[in-house]
Amino acid sequence: MASGDASNLPSTDTGTTSAVPKITERLDALAKRRLDRLEGKVTEFQSAITDIGDKWKKSLTNLLSNPTSGMANAGEVQDILYLQGEVLGQLKKLGFNDLAKRYVNQFDEQKTIALETVKALGVDSTRLGPLDDSALQTMKNLNVDWLDNLGVHASGEIARGVMMSTLAGASRSDLIQNVALSVDAKLVNYASTYADTALATYDREANWQVFKAAGVDKFVYVGPKDLRKRPFCLNLLGKTYTTKQIAAMNNGTRLMPVAKFGGGWNCRDIWMPSPETPAVDKLTKKLAERAPAPPAVLPVGVMSVAEATDALRLAETAKANAYKEKEYWAEQAGQRNKKCRC
Repeated sequence: MASGDASNLPSTDTGTTSAVPKITERLDALAKRRLDRLEGKVTEFQSAITDIGDKWKKSLTNLLSNPTSGMANAGEVQDILYLQGEVLGQLKKLGFNDLAKRYVNQFDEQKTIALETVKALGVDSTRLGPLDDSALQTMKNLNVDWLDNLGVHASGEIARGVMMSTLAGASRSDLIQNVALSVDAKLVNYASTYADTALATYDREANWQVFKAAGVDKFVYVGPKDLRKRPFCLNLLGKTYTTKQIAAMNNGTRLMPVAKFGGGWNCRDIWMPSPETPAVDKLTKKLAERAPAPPAVLPVGVMSVAEATDALRLAETAKANAYKEKEYWAEQAGQRNKKCRC
């Protein structure tokens, strides 16, 4: 299916959301909170990385002006690794790596809204199936590594550019201008785009896990409607689709599946449970029959859920047999009394 073909999928929107106005209102409020939180965190990061970028430009300009630095003598030094070390050292001093860690460590907060959302559907979160927290943690680790490596890569590109420009006889003002352009292109812009996409992707993955564990099978595509909206996402906006339909979608980018990546890079949209999904009506009964998941590792001497269930069943059977035996002997005693009275 090509990009944008999702519009050809029959949406399951039947207009029955009016039958559950309270759920709809609550889900709308939670979706807004979720979108606002995403936008706020991304904006905060972009402001911070822009500030670091500006300070990095100034520190690199100072290096270019310092006659004892490798940057000022790049044509003579001609050692990329040495120059890269000088450039990267300035970036680390400005706190770029710490910014990346702080930003990614906030990702877990997105799961709290997911749990509030299933609660709005009437689902007891303690009865949800086990979530794959290890996969979410791996996503976080990879994001920190990627941002760290971005700093290393940007530093290498800047060092290489300075050396090549110096050898070509570029003026100091040209060098400073080229460095400033490289900082914006290789660090600020890339980091902003990646941070935006990484947070939204983690959010969709974490929420999707919770919703699927709750038995939800119908989802609405939710997000801002403005001039920045790509056609693929615009075609999905506000419509309801089943899990199977979503799995068949193709956003036309290398970032797939759509359930996890939405429309691709910088996509701000999210999947929310549909208020008219049949799962809402049957969820409470369905989950009431599901026992809480056992812990991954049981303490010594503690029975597993399966063992406890078997023990309880045996105890109930023994109790029932004892009751039947009591009734039998009571009946026998009654028969003897009758015979005596006769």
